[in-house]
Amino acid sequence: MIDYLLPPVIGALIGYSTNWLAIKMIFRPFEPKYIFGKRVPFTPGLIPRNREEIVRKIGLTITSHFISPEKLHKLFDNQNFRDSLQETINSIVDKAFDNIFENLKRQLSQETSINFIQNIVNSLSERIKERIKPKLREILSENVEVEIERYLKEDFIRILQDLKSEELIYSTLMEVDIQTLEDIVLGFSKRQLNYITNLGGVIGFFVGVIQLIITEFV
Repeated sequence: MIDYLLPPVIGALIGYSTNWLAIKMIFRPFEPKYIFGKRVPFTPGLIPRNREEIVRKIGLTITSHFISPEKLHKLFDNQNFRDSLQETINSIVDKAFDNIFENLKRQLSQETSINFIQNIVNSLSERIKERIKPKLREILSENVEVEIERYLKEDFIRILQDLKSEELIYSTLMEVDIQTLEDIVLGFSKRQLNYITNLGGVIGFFVGVIQLIITEFV
């Protein structure tokens, strides 16, 4: 009975172990290991060994595809973004008008105590706000859109070049501890990596079964 169970069990152990080791070797060991002055093959792990190249490609990808003028144009054309921008402009205009006319009314009330003059001023200020506010909102919205378009076309690329955003991303990612990077990657992919490890055991088990069948019956 043991002779029949042994090949599938050994196959499962080998498949599970090799997949587990392969996943571990993505990051570990973090540093090269030496025996008698000779570096042990496959040390450090895949990502620590190629960290600089990987980080540079990440920086290039981010600057080329995620913070490009084309992407920001798409964001600006998004209706939700435009609605949010319009709400912000309206809020700024409302606060500015309220502050101006409140200060004006306060100053007039200090300079005169005649009620009907104060009532006239209050009435006029409300009418002025009702007439000017919508027009000012419209003018500001148009000017903001024009300035954003000009900025994306003329200034954005120059500013990115001045900031050296790719180098900034590179230096920031290089400052991240490799242990922290491993925790981040393995944290969000833990379930998938467990599936891969277990799948190695399942495949190894069936390979052992096939080997047993071939050995015993073929």
